[in-house]
Amino acid sequence: MVAVAENINKLFSCSDDGTVKICFINNNTLVSGSSDKILRLWHINQTDDSSIVMKKFNSKIISLSYCPYTKQLACGCENGEINLFNLENHNEAPIQIQSAGNPVLSLAFSNDGKILASGNINGIISSVKEFTKGAEQSDDITMLTLKYNGN
Repeated sequence: MVAVAENINKLFSCSDDGTVKICFINNNTLVSGSSDKILRLWHINQTDDSSIVMKKFNSKIISLSYCPYTKQLACGCENGEINLFNLENHNEAPIQIQSAGNPVLSLAFSNDGKILASGNINGIISSVKEFTKGAEQSDDITMLTLKYNGN
């Protein structure tokens, strides 16, 4: 347990202001994103402090969500970008879902992974459904936007 704690502490050395978002993928792997704008994959049982850089963004990473059902990771940035990563293939380019210009404060997948919801600073909740690619491939993405009015 001490080795795991020491490896997690390494994450904080990657951020210029100590702000780190962490998302566990399984018991041995996690993903981190921070104000250094780098999304990293960590194998926490490794003895060295190396990580795999998944992507360098143009904006701070402020939210992460993982769906174990689809093996997808959603990453939200301060500039409004949401990127969807296929963790079964780290070399595959992420899908950019949205660029609303408002910081993506939260992300959450539905239990089956078919819907990704995001929340931003203006009280807007967006729900994005990406149709699964398979025998009948489709790149169609539909989006529903809701505005919270405080009631």
